[in-house]
Amino acid sequence: MSGLIVIIPFYRGLDLVKQQRKHLISLQQELQDLSAEFVLVNDYPGDEKLAEELEELCLQIERIGVKCYLHINPQNLGFVKSVNVGLTLAIQRKANALLLNSDAFPDPGCLSEMISVLQEDDLIGFVGPRSNKATLASLPWWSENTEVDVAACRSMFNDLKPMLPRVQIVPTVSGFCFLIRNAVLETVGILDEVYSPGYNEENDLVFRANRVGYRVALANWAFASHLESVSFKSSKDYLERRNSKILQERYPEYFDAIRRYYSGAPRTYEKLVTELVRASRDSWRILIDLSMLGCFHNGTFTLALQVVEQLVRSLGSEHNIAIVANKDALIFHERRFLLATVDIYESFEEIEITYTVAFRLAQPFSWEALLSLHKSAPIVGFMMLDTIALDCFYLANDQPGLESVLGFAASHADILAFISTASLNVFSTRFGNNERQIRLVSRPSTDLSEYKERFEKREVLFARENNSVFKILLVGNHYDHKMVNKTASIIAKRFGGSNVMVYALGYSGEAHVGIRALRAGELTMDEVTGLYAKADMVVFPSNSEGFGFPIVESMASDKPLVLRDRAVNREVVQNAIGLKSPVYFFQSYDELVTAIRDVMMDSLQEGWIFGGCSETNGNNSWEGMAKIIIDGIKEGVAKRCEDPSFVAMRNQVCFSLIGRDAETRDELVSLRGRNSELASEIIDLRRSTSWSVTAPARRISSVLRSWMGIN
Repeated sequence: MSGLIVIIPFYRGLDLVKQQRKHLISLQQELQDLSAEFVLVNDYPGDEKLAEELEELCLQIERIGVKCYLHINPQNLGFVKSVNVGLTLAIQRKANALLLNSDAFPDPGCLSEMISVLQEDDLIGFVGPRSNKATLASLPWWSENTEVDVAACRSMFNDLKPMLPRVQIVPTVSGFCFLIRNAVLETVGILDEVYSPGYNEENDLVFRANRVGYRVALANWAFASHLESVSFKSSKDYLERRNSKILQERYPEYFDAIRRYYSGAPRTYEKLVTELVRASRDSWRILIDLSMLGCFHNGTFTLALQVVEQLVRSLGSEHNIAIVANKDALIFHERRFLLATVDIYESFEEIEITYTVAFRLAQPFSWEALLSLHKSAPIVGFMMLDTIALDCFYLANDQPGLESVLGFAASHADILAFISTASLNVFSTRFGNNERQIRLVSRPSTDLSEYKERFEKREVLFARENNSVFKILLVGNHYDHKMVNKTASIIAKRFGGSNVMVYALGYSGEAHVGIRALRAGELTMDEVTGLYAKADMVVFPSNSEGFGFPIVESMASDKPLVLRDRAVNREVVQNAIGLKSPVYFFQSYDELVTAIRDVMMDSLQEGWIFGGCSETNGNNSWEGMAKIIIDGIKEGVAKRCEDPSFVAMRNQVCFSLIGRDAETRDELVSLRGRNSELASEIIDLRRSTSWSVTAPARRISSVLRSWMGIN
């Protein structure tokens, strides 16, 4: 093999000839080392000035010790036929061929790197460089459809280069700087002139060769600038339509291959690391995931909504913030102002840009939740609550795969913000630690003044009750670990009679004259406030919590509070600012009964605690919680931008997650048409914002997939 034949067709473009003359001189040593020979093709023979400039260019190339041939077409033949002149010579010389547009300028070292990549594997038939304008090889990726200064693209490329693999297999590359192995030309021939004068001729050659096993590679460490001249401007649309039709008829696999690439892991990874580099130079784009938000109340929503307000206030003026949330849910929770303050996406499918950070103000419960964030940003964070959904098997059975989901987040997320030290300890014990991960405790507000405002509204939920009745508010929900049924029954039994009434949130046990059952989650916030306001004391019997909002709400209502003795409960009480009411931790039901009697008799005995944290460290408020998360985000951005070795791991994360996404997308196809309507409805249900809806839907989906033999 004699080296490299470089083929450059020229059609008009006197300025380009002059630019090439100056540019090729700068590549003198590299061209000599590659044993390069040039074929310059004059495809505009009627222009005497162009002919003179090309003759001078050919002489200039000869002067730097590189052979050059000038071929003059008898008439304008177009790009394809002009290139074939040089390809025919390459076959004769048994040389590799490089198609180089007259408006393409390889950087020093570019051609050598492309040849090196070609030599990595004898079935790599084609190699293309990165460029500012080269369809799927454009870097940064958005320059494909946006005018970006070449110098800015090259600067971005230099920063991205260490983060990219040297060789990347792709379905095709742009023909502007297109290296072809000689064996490909020997095996499948030259460009098909049916595509003349141009467009899609290189794709035809690539897929013709692909049919016999040849691959295409991107030389990710090579860069060539592309001015993208206007040779075909007047007929571009027609040529694209005509030639695309020919290509599709010949190679129906072409468009599927392109689609898979653009939605696949390598492309996603490229977008993520490009955003890292952009963010290191400019403001950040922060995406907050509130997609779990529904039109009902729970502690997770309270936490998320408080934090998102603080994040928008603290970061909104400096960085671009967007939220994924159901707009109706935001209105339901009286957060209409967010609709006018930040960009709102109602689904991840609406997002067209890459964000710097994607932070979910809840923990993930599905691979879809993980994937959505990892595809959206290079830096991903989660608010981690508790592991009860794994610890209790009756809950875990409704969520197959949840342990893998949480384990993946615990291993691969950049930032994990735990809502209590107890929660951090539980997750670390179960899933281990990751030194490269930022783990922090960002406790919800324990400053009781931030809750007391609610109690200025006193809805009279107990208005019809006898004032002589001692009212116990028992806080929980229908889940067994909240211990509502058993606790309410014991209290009613021990204090049976007309003078004690237990208002039990989440009670579903047998009817009892001393128990008034209330459905948790269905009461308005004012109604819940009324419960606290009218109660004589509050009991919180939950056996497992990540934080426990009823604790701070009870303390804020200035009512005696009796709660189960757990590390997380003590943590919340010990950090309370402004605690005035007494608190009692019980371990047994006898101790619970004793504590209730103490309150009824207005004679608090040994064991009661008065007062929480004596002074604030600034982290006890909602603003403090948000600040901890913001500091974690800042640390995450700084670490990831400075840590190229992390990027390799992120690439594997993308491959793993996007593979699962492909399985999900193929779910209906796998049903082979059977029960597709039912499957569609189930998938829609799984995306509902209501936990009560999605739980059975997830279970039905699992059973259906198992029945149909889908893993």
